[in-house]
Amino acid sequence: MKTARFYPGLDIVLLREALALSSEDGQGLSKEAWEVIHKNINDAIKAKHIYVTLRACRDRYRHLQDCHRRAEMSSLRASGTDEEYNERIQLLTELADFDEERKLAQIKRKSEEAEKERQGVIIREVAMKSLSATKTRNDDITEVHSCEGERCHVFAPLLGRTDV
Repeated sequence: MKTARFYPGLDIVLLREALALSSEDGQGLSKEAWEVIHKNINDAIKAKHIYVTLRACRDRYRHLQDCHRRAEMSSLRASGTDEEYNERIQLLTELADFDEERKLAQIKRKSEEAEKERQGVIIREVAMKSLSATKTRNDDITEVHSCEGERCHVFAPLLGRTDV
């Protein structure tokens, strides 16, 4: 078997597989997802006694995405029928939308984490101020219980002192 070059029909198989795994995952394509894509593509073309490498799948996917982002699909249109071209555009658009949603979700998640961290800092500061205020009040009470002066007579029964 020899390695195959990508052609419009194989591009569509690649994009369909990537779209199917992207919609389930939502986090982009993992190594395991790429291995599944690679296996499925090779299963689809093994009757022709050709295969594609995992690296070729990733590279072609990135190339198609880059071309789509730069709106250079006219160069890809030269090979393939209008139906294949239109389906490639549709699949690439859906994949680009998934990527955009994933990036927005990641940005939102990071901002929520930053907000939680900021709120945690505020809560800790308020708690520390509250503790220092409580300590000050406890110090005042300790001074009252030190039995100096006339106050000692008032608190003597409470403190168990009989010598006053």
